[in-house]
Amino acid sequence: MKRALPILLPIAMLAPLAHGADSAAGKKLYEANCVQCHNASVHTRPDHKIKSLAALNKQLTGCSAGAHVNLTDADRANVEQYLNEQYYKFQ
Repeated sequence: MKRALPILLPIAMLAPLAHGADSAAGKKLYEANCVQCHNASVHTRPDHKIKSLAALNKQLTGCSAGAHVNLTDADRANVEQYLNEQYYKFQ
């Protein structure tokens, strides 16, 4: 089981994205909580750090903790869905 954990954890983190996350709700959450610190350039600059859905999940988790924003798993999945559709286009 110890070998399976590193494989299953990223899959579990991304599971909400695969189950109908709501991009419109994610946009509202992003606009209410994230634009105070981020504008679109953070997502579109050539040297952005987000190279995968797992990296997006990790960054959003860190940002929300740093901003003291308590997002539910569904909220985080919605914001991730919005950001992925709008900027990143990961599969």
